Order: sequence, then C-alpha cells, then structure tokens
Amino acid sequence: MVLAGGRAARLAGAVRGGAAAGAVLEDDGGRPQWLISCWPYGPLRAGPDHCGGHSLRGLFGALRPVRLGWPRDDGEPPPWLACDPPEAVDQARAWVSR
Repeated sequence: MVLAGGRAARLAGAVRGGAAAGAVLEDDGGRPQWLISCWPYGPLRAGPDHCGGHSLRGLFGALRPVRLGWPRDDGEPPPWLACDPPEAVDQARAWVSR
C-alpha cells in the first residue's frame, strides 16, 4: 500500500519528530499493521540483531515504534484493508468504482 500526501507525511513525521525508532499504523482494533509503517535506516538495519522471532511483529515490535491510530471516514477503505475473503474483494471493488 502506498500512502499519499498527508497520510505518508504523518507516518514519517512521527519518526522524524521524536525519539521513536519507527511508526506503525494501528487498525480499528488497536492491532499494529506492520506492513504500513515507517522506519529510519539505522534502527531497521540493527533490527535483526535483537529480533524476537521470525515474524514482522518479532522484528519491528522489538524496536518499540510509535503506534498511530487512523481516523477515517466510513465511506473509504482503511489503509490496512486485506482482500483475503471474497467479501473483502467485493467491498474493495465497490470502493474503487466510486
């Protein structure tokens, strides 16, 4: 997923503006969505040295990123939308066709 404009700037700003090693979006249930994150090179490169497993959570979670909520309009898809079940594919198609 590519976040454009202000959305991408919000993630990057959370990293640049603080002492955090990175930033990750949380979904509506408060779960980090590791594929929607922003990391400076240094902490990310050092990540495998202290990785707590063989998953994105194990790699990125140990870096203790800033976790950001994402307010959104019910009429638009969430940035963490996964189109695994057929119903989600149908919903994504409906959003695209608008």
